[in-house]
Amino acid sequence: LLASMPAAEKPAVTESQWMGCKRLDFVVEGRPALLIVPAQPAPGKPWIWRPEWFGDFPQADLALVARGWHVAYMNVKDMYGDPASMALLDAYYRRVRADYGLAPRVVMEGVSRGGLYAFNFAATYPDLVSALYLDAPVLDLNSWPGRKSPLWAECLASYGLTDAQMATAKVSPIDRIEPVVRAGSPIFGVSCDG
Repeated sequence: LLASMPAAEKPAVTESQWMGCKRLDFVVEGRPALLIVPAQPAPGKPWIWRPEWFGDFPQADLALVARGWHVAYMNVKDMYGDPASMALLDAYYRRVRADYGLAPRVVMEGVSRGGLYAFNFAATYPDLVSALYLDAPVLDLNSWPGRKSPLWAECLASYGLTDAQMATAKVSPIDRIEPVVRAGSPIFGVSCDG
């Protein structure tokens, strides 16, 4: 697709390094995005997508890059896994699939609040996700940000719901597990007791 576009129409991509790996930065739907490219891609170009906290606790990501995996990220911070963030993530998915030929199914990596995005993406687009890796994930908006948080009003606004509506809305990942189960996506969960 990119090869057939005139140079003036190709989306801008900036290349740099991240922890010794090739990093591509670009913009999708006005949002910063990036892709870490392995030196030697594994057959089928598998990838893992971390929709929050890119670069924090990178051990798993670095191990996968060393094995030929791509690592993806798009900034949808402070959107609480809402439907608008799912549309943005879908645009990113389509972009990297078209431009870099990544595998049609991705492993979603939800670290902490990233669990909202990873799980909701899997529930919204179950056929695009091969597995979920959830590390201390937020899966219930009532637990984070939670009704007593100063972020609660922002969370409600992102979903277009009132506090009363949120009490019965089925928008948290914990409420949306059925599409993920029907798709047969394995879930690997890591939690801590602190």
